[in-house]
Amino acid sequence: VAFAQEIVAAGQQVVVEEKLVGEEFSLMTFCDGTHFVHMPPVQDHKRAYVGDTGPNTGGMGSYSAPDLLPFMTAADLEAAKKINEHMATALKQHAGDGSVFKGVLYGAFMCTKTGVGCIEFNARLGDPEALNVLALLTSDFLAILEAIASGTLSQDLVTFSPKATVVKYLCPFGYPNDPQKGQPIDISGVQNPAGLFLGAVDMVEGKLVETGSRTCAVVSTGASISEAQAACEQEVRRVKGSLFHRPDIGTDKVIAERVARQRGVRRIRVGVVGSTRGSSLQPILYAIHDGEINAEICVVVSNIKASYILQRARVNNLKAVHIPGKGRAREDFDRDVTAALAAERVDLVLLVGFMRIVSGEFCRRWHGRMINVHPSLLPKHANLMDLQVHQSVLDAGDTETGCTVHQVIEEVDGGATVVQLKVAVEKDDTAETLKAKVQALEGQGLISAIKMLEDSGTLPGDEEEGNKRQKREAS
Repeated sequence: VAFAQEIVAAGQQVVVEEKLVGEEFSLMTFCDGTHFVHMPPVQDHKRAYVGDTGPNTGGMGSYSAPDLLPFMTAADLEAAKKINEHMATALKQHAGDGSVFKGVLYGAFMCTKTGVGCIEFNARLGDPEALNVLALLTSDFLAILEAIASGTLSQDLVTFSPKATVVKYLCPFGYPNDPQKGQPIDISGVQNPAGLFLGAVDMVEGKLVETGSRTCAVVSTGASISEAQAACEQEVRRVKGSLFHRPDIGTDKVIAERVARQRGVRRIRVGVVGSTRGSSLQPILYAIHDGEINAEICVVVSNIKASYILQRARVNNLKAVHIPGKGRAREDFDRDVTAALAAERVDLVLLVGFMRIVSGEFCRRWHGRMINVHPSLLPKHANLMDLQVHQSVLDAGDTETGCTVHQVIEEVDGGATVVQLKVAVEKDDTAETLKAKVQALEGQGLISAIKMLEDSGTLPGDEEEGNKRQKREAS
């Protein structure tokens, strides 16, 4: 920061880049300036050596799946499509003379904790990603290019086979920094010549030799990534010469590692604040244990030292924090709670049986990321507690009741609804039986809210994060 300040003080400019953490993928799009047809997403492998080690390269291989890449969500793919389309629109606006971009838009993206971020853009097919997608193309490539040129591109002109692909490059030893050159290679043993693509090669005295860069690539397809990988690896080994490749590309082990790494990036860090038994916390703990949700409880805070919710935290080996609240100003107590939550870098705050009214300052600090569960179908029977709520349901003659997971704002029970779960009111129900029915739903309601945050990166009522996401996709 100090160096940047020196540069600015000298009248120069500083470029600030956002660090993106997550799994990278490529999305290429046919574009005629107005219409878009997106190709299957692909993941490249930049590092030269096994295990994603060694120097960066132009790409040692890549893979695609029959549908989504294993680590990504449907929302990730839709976000990347929108960014590609926004780029074409921006190019048209920037030209100012009615000119439009026609060709292939190639965006490199990263699945971050908060959504999809864009790393770079190219106006061409990717290498090696083009080998993956063109191996799946079942329609006439020339007809697609003609439609792009004439501005008549449409989805029905472009079809891809719903298969997986794996591409692996063979390179001369020493690549990329100090590659050997001129060594002969033998491709006579290759069984599927249509899947072999020559790169940096030459013919010298009637012999095929490598010239120092990526020598050749093999692409194979299959019903699954595993099947395509096995076929590709067999074929790569039939190419002879002083070459190396990455046998780990597309393997089940590497795919599993990347899925696990992405789950770690997107794991929801949850902080719980409560005063009572914390019954709704237990289903969440089970859901985490069973892999139903990608979350972790980072800290449980209570204003009551002997509360069952703190005991529940301790027996589950969770960090338990007691913050005395009696006789303290609401704002002072809430600041200590905020400090405990912020120290654990929580993404979401759950109020579970918390028997205090939170301050406006606390609501603003955790706006859009603090939820509570109320034992009624809000806005009905708001501002009531415990058995009062259920008796109110009976007095009103309601035929159904349930719980509402909602954002916490300064207005009690006034935040946006995140999840509602319902249950029927039977003729013989009492306030006590309704309470039991609704309590059985509350844990699942909170689990559903966590899933929603995991899948979309935001929750209803989080306007700030929603606006950030829209700006990121449009910029």
